[in-house]
Amino acid sequence: MEKRFTSKSGRISPPSLKRQKPSPIVAPTQDTQRSAGAFASTIGTLSIFSWNVNGIAPFVQDYLQKPISAFFKPSSTAGKKRRRGATDDDVTTDSEDEGIKEAVEMGDLMKEGKASLRAVLQRYQWPHILFLQEVKIRAGDAKTMAAVRMEVNDAGGHTRSDRMRNSHGHVDGTDIRKKEPYAAWLEDGGPEYDVQFNLPADPRNVKGFGGKVYGVAAIIRKDFMHRYVQSVREVAWDGEGRVQIIETGEVSFPLDPDPEAGPTSSDETEPGNETSEKDRSEFAAKFAIINIYAVNGTSNWYYNTQTGVEVGTRHDRKLAVHTELLREAHALQCKGFQVIIAGDLNVARNELDGHPNLRTWPHQHVLNRLDFNMKFFTNQPINNISSRASYSKDVAACTEESIQGFDGINTFRHVHGTERSRLLMACYSSTARASVEGRNAIVTGSSRGIGKAIAIRLASDGYNVCINDIPANKKGCEEVVGEIQALGRQACVAVADVSKRDEVKQMVQTSVDVLGPLDTMIANAGIAQAKAPLDVTEAEFEHMFAVNVFGVNNCYTEAAKQMIAQGTCQPDRPGKIIGAASIVAFKPFQLLPHYSAAKWAVRGLTQAYAMQLAEHNITVNAYAPGIVGTAMWDQIDAQIAEKRGARRGDIFKKFVREYTALGRASVPEDVAKLVSFLASSDSDFCTGQTQVVDGGIVFT
Repeated sequence: MEKRFTSKSGRISPPSLKRQKPSPIVAPTQDTQRSAGAFASTIGTLSIFSWNVNGIAPFVQDYLQKPISAFFKPSSTAGKKRRRGATDDDVTTDSEDEGIKEAVEMGDLMKEGKASLRAVLQRYQWPHILFLQEVKIRAGDAKTMAAVRMEVNDAGGHTRSDRMRNSHGHVDGTDIRKKEPYAAWLEDGGPEYDVQFNLPADPRNVKGFGGKVYGVAAIIRKDFMHRYVQSVREVAWDGEGRVQIIETGEVSFPLDPDPEAGPTSSDETEPGNETSEKDRSEFAAKFAIINIYAVNGTSNWYYNTQTGVEVGTRHDRKLAVHTELLREAHALQCKGFQVIIAGDLNVARNELDGHPNLRTWPHQHVLNRLDFNMKFFTNQPINNISSRASYSKDVAACTEESIQGFDGINTFRHVHGTERSRLLMACYSSTARASVEGRNAIVTGSSRGIGKAIAIRLASDGYNVCINDIPANKKGCEEVVGEIQALGRQACVAVADVSKRDEVKQMVQTSVDVLGPLDTMIANAGIAQAKAPLDVTEAEFEHMFAVNVFGVNNCYTEAAKQMIAQGTCQPDRPGKIIGAASIVAFKPFQLLPHYSAAKWAVRGLTQAYAMQLAEHNITVNAYAPGIVGTAMWDQIDAQIAEKRGARRGDIFKKFVREYTALGRASVPEDVAKLVSFLASSDSDFCTGQTQVVDGGIVFT
């Protein structure tokens, strides 16, 4: 069965249409002859092709009489209404009816030499599905969508169904059922097609890509659609109009190439030879066919499509798309679908694929390919994905054995040329960081600042994250949860005061109940105060230690107990406990006495817990930030400035200028990167360490 879904030659077939001016491809006529060689017969097989068209305008200009540039600008009335905030429902111009009328009137304008969509479909021997990516049509442009639908059906006037005289298949006095299906279609103009679009409605995430809108479309043969297709749907995790999934019922093979032309009653079958479709089939399967256009990840910002909030870079979003695509595919497999991905995932075109000097810069493109390869082309089990019941009941229904690796998926990509090997990267799992996809973490004090940056980074890495802070910061926690969910990860809020053991215990239980087994604890919550040693009160000292020492100890203890009870920590997958120290744990500041003492205590706790928990396959480490541009350092700066009679901000700048070797203040993301390492498999042999990340203030 696997061979039936895989190219026998290992090459992408048929040859793609090159973007440079092609040899003339004439519109289909009754005299057009099928070319031999390049297109082996697809009779009886499921024929699916995928093509990044990089625009749609050249295929429908004859219908719309517009230059290509016009497709990148809104029409005047509709555009003005959208700029004023009107929705597509409010726009009454350029209606679909007008588009169809104009398309019909201009249907005779298609000239020879145009590589029309109809000609492409004929060249591909009337495939069941032709996927298009990078379709540049605005979500409200009904006229262009109608023109595309007319174009794939040769202006609506030349298809066999439009000229059917009766239900017995007689056309112009000829019974096409007695002819070979392709010959019958060739003589009669070919089958009818429907076109389903998924187009981005949100303009925020097209900036940096020429200002164009990228979407996808599925051109589906109507006989196949009516007989087998159960749904053509979008996915909630997409949010950008770049993913379609076609789900079919059970398809029996060899496939009847033209159900409408086949026998309709048993009296046309020789006596004694009556067989059902099931009896005739060699095998049957139901399919989930995914059309996706995944924009290459770069450093451009990605915005939440609902709120417009910056939630990471396009590179972060690309990695999240890979993760969600993998989850979606596994869920479909668990439902019994054969999964086919037939889109443009932007994971090809580098020197490993036989394309030297292409797509090897910027570095994010290389990381995108490596991430996709490690998720989809691996023989290793996808650890613990079946235990994430809170993500999907379908995934939860899977057994570990049913999702070992992902060899069952077929991923194709059209390239510009006629002879290209299948584009699969070799897997270098021995040198690449193992995926943390699906693991669960708690980050305390994560409604803002360093904690928020850590939570967002872990979510980008693949973690599901429990966001914690005190009740006064609950709103901030909820906002962070929204940002993480926009990245395609799960998240929840657990309000708790870390200085209270019972509340920490309940926080851990909430995370486990919502997300699943606890894999990583980040004890980040802390407070600071600038005051001379002789001025610190007993209450201030106790409060500093209650949060910064007792709080860390509570998190270490409850997380360790939960991990041990779960029994999930293994030598090759240890549990991770990580605490927040500071550079003052190495070099105290005169006006931060009780804060410095508390952070020294965190170093001691980290080493003691590391020694005890090693036998349980749990590593314990800490991170020591330097001068970070956060609300905490704003407070320290203001307090020191007041004591020294300086202006607010001057102390912060002085510390950065005089003490930091790299000459700049740290940002929360600098710390988050280190924590990402400590929470990954790359740190599996590190324990009991307090890692400094300060730009060169303390040298240890």
